[in-house]
Amino acid sequence: MKSELVEKRRKAMEQIISGLDDTYIIEAINYKRNKETIFFWGYLKKAAAAMFIILFLGISGMTVAAACGFTPAIKILSKLYPDFALQMKPVNESCIDKDIEMKVEGIYIEDNVAKVYISMRDLASDRIDETIDLFDSYSIHTDGAQIGSCEFVEYDAVNKMAYFLIELQNEKDNPIKGKHMTFSVSRFLSHKLTTDSDLSEINLNELPLNPERRNVDDEQLRFRGGSNDGGRYNILQYNNTQAFSPVEGVQITAWGIIEDKLHIQVYYEDILTFDNHGTILLKDLNAEDEYVYPRTYAYFDSDGVGSYEEYVFDLGSETDWNAYSLEAKFWTCTNLTEGNWKVTFPMENMHSPRF
Repeated sequence: MKSELVEKRRKAMEQIISGLDDTYIIEAINYKRNKETIFFWGYLKKAAAAMFIILFLGISGMTVAAACGFTPAIKILSKLYPDFALQMKPVNESCIDKDIEMKVEGIYIEDNVAKVYISMRDLASDRIDETIDLFDSYSIHTDGAQIGSCEFVEYDAVNKMAYFLIELQNEKDNPIKGKHMTFSVSRFLSHKLTTDSDLSEINLNELPLNPERRNVDDEQLRFRGGSNDGGRYNILQYNNTQAFSPVEGVQITAWGIIEDKLHIQVYYEDILTFDNHGTILLKDLNAEDEYVYPRTYAYFDSDGVGSYEEYVFDLGSETDWNAYSLEAKFWTCTNLTEGNWKVTFPMENMHSPRF
């Protein structure tokens, strides 16, 4: 008899919940957890119905949440951003392209900041993993003018889902305005590789002292680890006898001493598509965790697809190269997925309530 009553209560709950928006369910759960929560009048009627289910039928908030499709995203978000997770309002707008679903899990707006939680899931294979990178292929549009960014949060291997956090911010503390927000993605990288190498093919005790070189105007170069100081720069020429590949997508093309400075040239294939890149350091063998960082010059190949990067170490003419070793790290990729994922969702009534 008791089991029949429980079953009737369960069916009644499912029937009533099926007609309610998840937003009202969440409001009801919040009320049960915190009696000081105040409902907006626009939510009152439907939220009260959900609250009646919880209180009268004696059902816990988590049970109702599960019945309403309370996703694993909330659990992950609660672990990483507990304050945000408690205040986030569910949206559940999604789109599917190329058997990959992009979904807006929720949004939180307070004053001049809006935070949006996005998930991407592969419904057909394993194109999404923990190395997923949107590689600046995303765009954020609103009715107003805001500064936006998107960062990877976490990968759920069980559900094959990657999570991202979008943040919009108005300048000068102006409140976030606008009726809708549109987030779109056109491509992403995945299954990226990280490769460590000691570049043992480069013998620091037998460095060429007069390598073939050419002069390049500074307008052609991109600088890192320092700024351009005008004029022309000595750049190594590709050396076929020295060239080797430590990993697919990367080739060491030349090295030698120019004006008492060690130059090592690296070619990164198709960086605009696969974001192949890396770094090279000199480790001081006489000091623990001491490294020499290079200045770098970079320039595109003639097709504007791949990029040469020259790492320059300035240690002086009296350098004892026996006291150093090379350490390199490369990040490469060959997996690109293209598509058209675009979701538009409301921003109105998503602001954090004030009491």
